[in-house]
Amino acid sequence: MLARRIIPCLDVERGRVVKGTRFLDLVDAGDPVAVAARYEAEGADELVFLDITASHEGRAIMLDVVRRVAETVFMPFTVGGGIRTLADAGALVQAGAEKVSINSAAVRTPALVSQVADRLGSCATVVNIDPKRVVRDGREIWEVFVNGGRVPTGLEAVAWARRVEELGAGEIVLTCMDRDGTRDGYDLEITAAVSRAVGIPVVASGGAGRAEHLADAIELGGADAALAAGIFHFGECTIRDVKELFLRRGIPVRPPARRPRPAGTAMATIENTSLDQAPVPLKPTPSTRPALEIDRLFDALVIHNGSDLHLKVGQPPIIRVKGALQPLRFPPLDDETMRRLCTPLMSERQRKIFDTDGGADFAHTAVCGKEGDRKRWRFRVNLLTQQGQWGLVARKVNDSIPDFEKLFLPPAIERLCQLDQGMVLLAGVTGSGKSTTIGSMLNYINRHYRKHILTLEDPIEFVFTEDKCLINQREIGVDVKNFEIGMKHAVREDPDIILVGELRDVETFKTAIHAAETGHLVFGTIHAANAPSTVTRILDLFPQEEHAAIRSAIAFNMKGIVAQKLLRSIKPGVSRVPVVEMMFFDVLVKKYVLEEQDHLLADHIKKSHRDGMQDFTMSLKSLIDQGLIDRQDALEIAPNREALTMALKGIGGL
Repeated sequence: MLARRIIPCLDVERGRVVKGTRFLDLVDAGDPVAVAARYEAEGADELVFLDITASHEGRAIMLDVVRRVAETVFMPFTVGGGIRTLADAGALVQAGAEKVSINSAAVRTPALVSQVADRLGSCATVVNIDPKRVVRDGREIWEVFVNGGRVPTGLEAVAWARRVEELGAGEIVLTCMDRDGTRDGYDLEITAAVSRAVGIPVVASGGAGRAEHLADAIELGGADAALAAGIFHFGECTIRDVKELFLRRGIPVRPPARRPRPAGTAMATIENTSLDQAPVPLKPTPSTRPALEIDRLFDALVIHNGSDLHLKVGQPPIIRVKGALQPLRFPPLDDETMRRLCTPLMSERQRKIFDTDGGADFAHTAVCGKEGDRKRWRFRVNLLTQQGQWGLVARKVNDSIPDFEKLFLPPAIERLCQLDQGMVLLAGVTGSGKSTTIGSMLNYINRHYRKHILTLEDPIEFVFTEDKCLINQREIGVDVKNFEIGMKHAVREDPDIILVGELRDVETFKTAIHAAETGHLVFGTIHAANAPSTVTRILDLFPQEEHAAIRSAIAFNMKGIVAQKLLRSIKPGVSRVPVVEMMFFDVLVKKYVLEEQDHLLADHIKKSHRDGMQDFTMSLKSLIDQGLIDRQDALEIAPNREALTMALKGIGGL
């Protein structure tokens, strides 16, 4: 678990820190710079400055306060209040703010959130949501208010939280107006509801009266951080008091000591990382090469249980944790640093591809993890150029292949693992879990049958441990020059099963379908939205005059298409689950493909659920019934929301 942050909030009115109840009856609490310096000395993790009357009074943003604070304190801080335009947000960051928090303007102009996220990054884009409990149409809801809690918007808070996440916000500060300044504790019900609804960090705010309230916000409200004002401003509780309580209750928290950075330098943060300190070289073992400088970043990715690492010039390194982007505590990368970090990753061949194509895909291995639990991890790396500068995106490959039975895949998918010949495709967008599913299917075969599995991958992701199968894994560019040569050799290497990786072009598909025609079982992946559209996606690779022949090849060799998406799970201990659509090539599917009646495929899948087929609606209903996913989350991604609603009511025969 990531360390939880303790954040003092400095409500500012006309250049002074103030505190009141629900933003009213304000009492002077000091000079912003002096108060900020005190909190830094006490070990606060971050600060938030809110100019609480700027939006209501139509005043300009508080640039002077931001500049003075940035010149004095070294800790990261967020600034909100009065931000109306992208220029306002950029000016605050330029003045020294780490993040900007948008509230009223986000409601009036939702596109502003996306604009700020695109320009400054999601990691610098915060949306402050101020809900109050109100009764609308006979039911109680949490309605969003703006202009310092003065103006109702008609928006429901949980739905608005989901919306701002979609728009690109990287964090939500949730200030419960009914509790703000009351000292009665946070509204844990709305805090928990929003925390469950989104994948980005949620900061609990409004109502803290003692240290226990902050701990409750984390443990009971599911918040990633707790924000408080009055109890800190007036000396009723210290940062140390709260951190000691967190430690006693087993809540991970960052120790107060930190190394200062130069004044005026923006520094993004993620808890428990030490990348701002001198690097500690990894000790190479006989089976590993000496560590590279960039391995410190891969190390942080593993320690924080992240899935992806993003490097971009002008931004600090960013990792994706629980689906949300989080910056590491590291200075923004310049072009020279980016090249120094990335160049050693590439072999001579990969560098030639990168220079020629403007991008390269390859695998990287590094020893990573916490002290006492360090081991070799693999990463799928894409090195790219954008606007003339280098960038990198790396996906962590799980160190073990999950069991087929533990992925919550539909039981009928097992039939595809028992085939002797033909083609099976996994369809979905990037990051939909195709590689994990196909890896678990091959490992199922490995555990149950004595066969020869041959993989051609660029790069190799999962490394299999042989059980009953003989497994050879060949990496393009390392073990064989290219895919065409690899497949030419493959048919002479006596495989029963061939994994061809992603079907990206005409030659790849032709070679793969030829292998299926000659008695092999071929697995592959393809980018497509659902099972029926996969047929169209394949045909799009070929000129019109070849479509009849390709339809015939698909109809007589394809055995099944599995399309999937990933959705966050609400079951403890389960992070995400696949939403799966399955289409088996029975007599009618073959007929529809041959006769160019692709529009009938979706309806046939619905009618064939007794034969193991299912569409996304059926899958979503099943996952809801199993208590694996949230009903509202399911409705939001459902291809046909009305059909899912009817199915959940028992209408429609699903």
